[in-house]
Amino acid sequence: MGSTRFFVANLPPNATEKHVNEVFQDYGAVERVELKTKENPFEPEDVKVLAFVTLQIHPNDVNNCMDSDKHYP
Repeated sequence: MGSTRFFVANLPPNATEKHVNEVFQDYGAVERVELKTKENPFEPEDVKVLAFVTLQIHPNDVNNCMDSDKHYP
């Protein structure tokens, strides 16, 4: 089993590393969650949130993880 890094976009502004970890832990051991935010200087309320999630996951399970209907609330 190897590590796979997922790019997760369009997270809500209140996203937390803890909750992203909880969403992905069903698919393997979460090694790292990196949340990134970018504010629009012309519209401060328009915040883009994304994450990079590094997960110990079997290659056969990657598609299951990507196709999951489990979403961030």
